[in-house]
Amino acid sequence: MRAAPRYLRPKTRFDIPTEITQEVGNLIVRWAYLEHCLQTIVWNLAQVIQPIGRLAIREPRAEERVRLIKDLAELRGIEIDETAARAIASQSRELALHRDVLAHGHWFYDDETKNWCVVLSRGKWSDDEPHHRSRSAVPEALNVTDVALQGIVKQLEAVIKLAELLSQQVEQQIEPPPEVPPSQFPRRKPKRGPNPSQPKHPRKSSQE
Repeated sequence: MRAAPRYLRPKTRFDIPTEITQEVGNLIVRWAYLEHCLQTIVWNLAQVIQPIGRLAIREPRAEERVRLIKDLAELRGIEIDETAARAIASQSRELALHRDVLAHGHWFYDDETKNWCVVLSRGKWSDDEPHHRSRSAVPEALNVTDVALQGIVKQLEAVIKLAELLSQQVEQQIEPPPEVPPSQFPRRKPKRGPNPSQPKHPRKSSQE
């Protein structure tokens, strides 16, 4: 996505073309898969079942999950591909920025450039810009095309393959803990509530 003209309060729209919507969806779904893949590796190295992992283990940014994986693998004496881990950490940083702005930004059509744009309102401008440094105050418009999005999706798919490689390397050296069916979890005792079959008696007044 390349920078477009400055954001000048255009009319926000949601009727973006289907080909762009499709690629945005592809990116969001694949990003969720990548995060889950990395988190599953963390759970495996920590030797906790998924319900406990979801409750007890934090879910930081993707690049931080890679650092956590490396630390846990070292503690477990497990070898992983360092080159793949570094590539995931470095590329996921840029991909996360794309995913966030595409998932949370609002859209408009720029009549001057004849392009659809998404608004970036996080971060700061460089010191050379003649306006407020914060993008929250002065947002930036980014041109978006389906071709550019397809390139980002392919880059993400390559990172996913590296994450799957790490997952396979870990599982070859340490078995994931067996998952416990929900039926075997201790059940909570139901809270006692009013019995609808019993008629409610009106309170007696103090004068009776």
